[in-house]
Amino acid sequence: MFDVTILWLRPPKGKVSVRRERIAEHLRTRGFEITLRDMTPRSLITTVRDVLSGKYDLVIGNVRAGLYVGYPLALISRTPFIGDVSDPITDIDTLPFPLYRLLERYEFWILNCVEEAIYVPEVYRDASERGLDGRSAPNSVDFDRFSDPDQSIVDESRDILVDSGVNMDSPIVIYIGAITENRYIDQIVDAAKRTSNWQFVIIGEGPLESVVDSASNTVPNLFRLGPFDYELIPGFLSHANAALCLVTVERPLKISEYGAASLPTIGNPGKLQREFSDEEVFFTQPTPDGIAEALSQIEANPNEAARRAANLRDDAREHSWNAVADVYEAAIRNRLSESFVKRE
Repeated sequence: MFDVTILWLRPPKGKVSVRRERIAEHLRTRGFEITLRDMTPRSLITTVRDVLSGKYDLVIGNVRAGLYVGYPLALISRTPFIGDVSDPITDIDTLPFPLYRLLERYEFWILNCVEEAIYVPEVYRDASERGLDGRSAPNSVDFDRFSDPDQSIVDESRDILVDSGVNMDSPIVIYIGAITENRYIDQIVDAAKRTSNWQFVIIGEGPLESVVDSASNTVPNLFRLGPFDYELIPGFLSHANAALCLVTVERPLKISEYGAASLPTIGNPGKLQREFSDEEVFFTQPTPDGIAEALSQIEANPNEAARRAANLRDDAREHSWNAVADVYEAAIRNRLSESFVKRE
């Protein structure tokens, strides 16, 4: 077993984002001691002290704040560093243009300097075109957890849905993730107004949660249940009849979870079509009418919906967090190869 301590700096996305947690779980079973830390103003002083004092053998900096803060600290302290890019820079293109351009240049300067960087495939291709080196590691899923959730989880999630006022006799469409502008939250809310026969369940947190909460006061089939522990998510999905995945990336984390849960999934055409087809996903424009029409298709054609869901499930089965952890372990071994040789 290795005696390697790693500080993994990540953005404060609450309980919505689970990529780092799942990878860290697998790395810990391989002997790595990993501290996951949200990079916030409150944690900044502690992070500066820990890295500069040499408390950790290696630092992983996840975009955006973890990368931006972690790299200069690792550089000053001569601590081995790995850049971790799980989201494209375009995720922040709603910022004022001068600020966006500044952060874009800073980010790619860091990635040009680091000796190891790990990207999701979409960003990996962009990085390669810019002449940057790195490794590719896709989003994945704990397949068994989502395909066959524990009955206790199923029961607990049902109780939460019922207590929240969700009509369990009506079809349920679910969205799980960040409640932000680039997730088309306003369009989902408007779709709920036009599709009264479906229960719209939103699970997550973010700057637009007040918009959803306010709308749910007047839209009887719209519910925001707030964030929940990851362990409960498979239970919520087991009660759904369809899922929404409107983010504009190639392989978002949630689509594999929806697939493992055998849910007919509504997707945003474009980048998602680089990885998936009409054989797996119901593609529609992320508009209220588009979402409503896709739900009508799913309800009117249950056999077709089940066929596409089965194909998406087969895709999810092929992706595991264990394989993703292999990529991270290889990068860690490379950065600490001399230390590993001494310990082995």
